[in-house]
Amino acid sequence: MTQDFQPIEADLLLLAAYIETVLGDRPTFATWSHAAKLPHYLTSTYSCLEMKLLGQACIVLMQNQQVSISLPDIKKHLQALRKLTDAPLLLVAPALASYERKRLIEAGVQFIVPGNQLFIPELGLDLREYFRARQEKIEHLSPATQAMLIHLLMNNCTSSLQLSQATLGQPFKYSKMTISRAVKELKSLDLVTLGADRQQHIEIHTPARQLWRNARKHMRSPTRRTLWLNTVPQLDGQPLLLAGESALAGQTLLVAPRLPIYACSSETLARLQGIDATIIEVARDEAVCALEIWTYEPTIYAWAKPWVDPFSLLLSLQESKDERIQIALGQLEEDMQW
Repeated sequence: MTQDFQPIEADLLLLAAYIETVLGDRPTFATWSHAAKLPHYLTSTYSCLEMKLLGQACIVLMQNQQVSISLPDIKKHLQALRKLTDAPLLLVAPALASYERKRLIEAGVQFIVPGNQLFIPELGLDLREYFRARQEKIEHLSPATQAMLIHLLMNNCTSSLQLSQATLGQPFKYSKMTISRAVKELKSLDLVTLGADRQQHIEIHTPARQLWRNARKHMRSPTRRTLWLNTVPQLDGQPLLLAGESALAGQTLLVAPRLPIYACSSETLARLQGIDATIIEVARDEAVCALEIWTYEPTIYAWAKPWVDPFSLLLSLQESKDERIQIALGQLEEDMQW
């Protein structure tokens, strides 16, 4: 008999990273209360988890790649699950051919193919309301908006700049919806103005240093959490970018910490664990390095240095109570070239 299907953690990390990239919101997962009551034909085909996204509870059906299912099967399975919940049901498949995606859309089956496509019309109204609420009162930039603004600051943002919304989103893989939301956030904080066409271009009339000062109070540390690892991870044969005190020590008089500190996004962490299963989290006193998990990808800026960009570094350490670190941060900011 086929065993119940259990997804690997890397699959959940990839799913979460993809959703965050597209929508700018990080989903959370939990065991679904009805999962233990499901018949075997469902538990061997899917792993059913509860996902919180934009304040809405959904049920995700992580598909077992080893089990072949047809569209009629999927519709029958969804009908069975619908008797247990009114929450949106989302099929998560590792890959779907274009004709399969088309048939699912025509059948009204909501689905996510991580890294490829997201189709959740049932959340459409909730998404619009969510983004509208975010637009009405914004205290902090979303991680995606913050990443795009730092990219501008890293690329010679002048005091008189006009650029298209598409250019603002480069080189990120954000959706048009996320880029549009970023423009609204930046405009609501008076960091940019809309061009004459009001939709396709934005304008910046502030010198880069002043733009940074104006935006900084609305920006947050990119560090979501810190892991202690048993080995120094490498991606494509290259070490990750140094972060935290390690990056600060490389640019100031601060003494480097005993263990090196690196940074990457959740998506990159999933790739690393998929490539090398020996990379595991250990106790701090057994670790050989620390890895900060960021809300955006630190390597996206093509920064020709072995450490993360200075803006994100300043934000990641600004709450430190260590006087040595605060002095070094002051030195770093003073030495920045504008």
